[in-house]
Parts: sequence; structure tokens; C-alpha cells
Amino acid sequence: EQVKPTDFVFATFQTLHSQRETLKEHGFDILVVDEAHHIAARTYAEVKDSLNPELTVGMTATPFRLDGADVLGAFGGTNGHVGRYGLAWALKHGHLAKPRYHVLADDLDEQKLKSLDYSASLGDLNKRLFLHRRDDQIVQILEENVQSTKKVNAKFSPQAIVYCRNIRHIESLLSHFQPGSATAVHSRMNRGQREACIRAFREGEYSYILTCDLFNEGVDIPETNTLVFLRPTSSPTIFLQQLGRGLRKTKSKRECHVFDFVASLENMSLLTQLQEEVETTPFESA
Repeated sequence: EQVKPTDFVFATFQTLHSQRETLKEHGFDILVVDEAHHIAARTYAEVKDSLNPELTVGMTATPFRLDGADVLGAFGGTNGHVGRYGLAWALKHGHLAKPRYHVLADDLDEQKLKSLDYSASLGDLNKRLFLHRRDDQIVQILEENVQSTKKVNAKFSPQAIVYCRNIRHIESLLSHFQPGSATAVHSRMNRGQREACIRAFREGEYSYILTCDLFNEGVDIPETNTLVFLRPTSSPTIFLQQLGRGLRKTKSKRECHVFDFVASLENMSLLTQLQEEVETTPFESA
């Protein structure tokens, strides 16, 4: 069957990759790549090379990779960029909800702090400095902080994404929340189950949705006004992606509360860097 020519073609990366030999005969003028930090991967580069567009445009909130692979080069390098509006710029200009970041580091082992070995790695320091909380303690502390927030803002009602370590962790935590207040989304659920839980969360049927490794990118739940970090990550990209899940503005949301139970030294460093970037970013009136 002959395909009717169109001005715009929308497709997932997987479809483009499987059909790249057929599509390259159509001659595209412009290729727009969402989540453009993936362009450095071999399979993504194969799609770009086969389509051979006159102009390639990339969009990503995290234009850097842990493996050091070049992302900017695929879009003309530093001279090819028209504009770069990052997280700090968007926060400075009020395009995102303001994060109210609560580092819950009251589990700090003060005795070990006094005998700290500063030559140790960050991972070793995290293990030595921070005590391990039980799941029931985490839920209790979280709900106490939510109640404290309600005292300041009577209209506040949590719609929280809770980032857990793994599926076993999700199942354990669920048993400690008030019945009917929390649901979960994970890889062992089928697509229909996951979509139903997300829809119920968005409509306010649940205050908490627990997940692991599924809400990093490609998920848009603007109603989220609270984030809970319960799993460590050494990736700045994943950390900022997860933080970004709560920063989408709505008519009724201008800030997002973040409760960080991990309190890792890496996260604290990233927060400090982000705060400094926001403070030093010049405000543009136009």
C-alpha cells in the first residue's frame, strides 16, 4: 500500500530505527529529537545518519551523560545551538514550580562524624555517616512532615511520587501507609494496571504513588506537588530528572515539597550547585 506523503511524522525511536531504511527515501528536512541526551547512543546515531536531515534539533533537560559521550556534537556543537534554557534558568524566571527541599538528615551518626576519614570515597562516607531507618519509621516521619506542611498551608494536600529502591521496598512500604492512601507502579505490572494507577493518582484518589526506575523520563504528572527520595543515585541526570517530575506548574501549584531521606553527600553537592546556578543566572526581562 502506498503511503500518503505528510508534512509531519511523529514516531517513537524504536519505530524509526526499525523503519530507517524505508524512511530515508522520503528525504526529511528537519529531525526533532526529544530526550536528546540519548543521541550519543549508537542506535540513535544510526537513525539520524539514515534520515540525513538538513537540520537536527534536540530537546533535553539533562544534556550531559555519565559516560562522557558527546551530545552537543550531534546538533552542530556549541556553535550550532540557538539557545540553552536549563533548569536554573527556568527556576530563575518562574517557569517551574519552586522546590521546597527538606533534607531529612536527623539520622546522622554524630559519633562517626567526629572520627571522619576524609580520604574515604563518597560512597563509603554515606554508609558510615547515615544510619538506616526502618520502613515504618520512614512513613511516620513523612506523614509528620506532611502534617507540618499543612499547618503552614491549610490547602496543602499531598500528591507525592515516592522513589523506592526496588519492588520489594515498594511492597514493604505500602503496608505502612494508611489504607487507601497509597498505590504503586512498577515493572511487574502490565501496562493497563500501571495506567489505571497513574490515572487514579492524578485524579486524587491516592496521596502517594510508589515507584522505582519508571518515572525518570517520559512521564508527565503535573499534579505532583511532593517528591520523596528513598533511593540513592550516583547519576546527576537521574537525580535532576526525578526532581523535575514535581516542578511542572499548574493553576493551583506554584511550589513542590521534596523530602530527601537519602541525604547523600552527592545529592547535597548537586543541590548546592543548582542553588548557586539559580542565584548567578541573570534575570532577562524580555
